[in-house]
Amino acid sequence: MTATDLLARGINIDCLSLVIKYELPRSPKGYLHRIGRTGRVEASGEAITLITPEKEHHFQVIQKKMGQRVPMITSDEIDLSGC
Repeated sequence: MTATDLLARGINIDCLSLVIKYELPRSPKGYLHRIGRTGRVEASGEAITLITPEKEHHFQVIQKKMGQRVPMITSDEIDLSGC
């Protein structure tokens, strides 16, 4: 499923274990709200944010304002071979 920012703010899907964000929100509050769609009601979940080098500074600002660091990996560290 693909959702707009507006839909993603109000949607509630049972057992949603993964959220992939293609765009960074402007604020830490927006970032936390989007990743909050997964792992609801004490369930676990993952959130992946795709960040271009141009947006890396903005993401650092979001992390600083949240007071929390998010582990980052580069695309060349991801095995997409399917094996």
